[in-house]
Amino acid sequence: MAIVWSRVGRYDSTADILYNLYDRVAIGGYVVVDDFGWTHGRKELSNETAVGVWGAKQAVLDFRALHSIEDAAHVMRDIDGSGAWWRKARKVRVQRWRYTESLQQGRSQQTLSPKPKLTRHDYWMLQKRWDTIAGKTFNSRVLVP
Repeated sequence: MAIVWSRVGRYDSTADILYNLYDRVAIGGYVVVDDFGWTHGRKELSNETAVGVWGAKQAVLDFRALHSIEDAAHVMRDIDGSGAWWRKARKVRVQRWRYTESLQQGRSQQTLSPKPKLTRHDYWMLQKRWDTIAGKTFNSRVLVP
């Protein structure tokens, strides 16, 4: 597949898409997430768990952290303040066992979340790095729920 486009905003639905389709995306293909909420939920120097308006952001951040795709080759890009995308740069072995286990536990997010969970500051730093790599000026405006 050349592109996977997630148009759902919930954690579970986004995880369904990533865990079932990511390994089918061709190297050089794209993942687009409509309801990412680019700046929402980040906060400099905060130890609070990173949350956004939509669960999609948390599912994407968890998936990327667990599958070690937070690198310069997989930079996230803002679309319009809400949506985001990245290009798949290498083969990734999807840890489908995590997804299966989460289903057996009643769709538990615990199995799909990195330990420790990402904080608002972690997301702040990720976005700053993504913007720098993409050659964008980092927008330091903080939006919190």
